Amino acid sequence: AEISLSEGDRIFLYSDGITECHNASGEMYGMDRFCELIRRSVSINADDCASLIVGEAEIWKGNPEYEDDISVIVIDV
Repeated sequence: AEISLSEGDRIFLYSDGITECHNASGEMYGMDRFCELIRRSVSINADDCASLIVGEAEIWKGNPEYEDDISVIVIDV
């Protein structure tokens, strides 16, 4: 597939370890929560955005240990 990007667009590459991590209650982080975090991060740079995503997942999980890998790359166009 081919898409057109414009200046100011942002690309997110991430592993499912973020959206599928569970908190102490067993609730999954999920796509809705992840998309809301992305919407709230539009005013910060790509590096800070990636750090925010990983940090929020760790807060959600309650610790920095994961059952699956956690990977995120944020690219500003």
